[in-house]
Amino acid sequence: MAISIPFFGKSVELQRNARVNRAATVSKPEAVDGIVMFQKGNKAKVCWGPGNQTVEAVRDLTLIVE
Repeated sequence: MAISIPFFGKSVELQRNARVNRAATVSKPEAVDGIVMFQKGNKAKVCWGPGNQTVEAVRDLTLIVE
């Protein structure tokens, strides 16, 4: 069973290969089961599947804990 932990704008250091979700916003649809490639400041590069990588604000991500 996996548990999602939202960051609510906290400054968080994401580990490489951490699993994350992104909640839907006005400008972006929901994205699930992403893998963090790296983090620089408050931005993280996330792989959402084969060939689909985006740069996300860390505050918009939810860590998946198993």
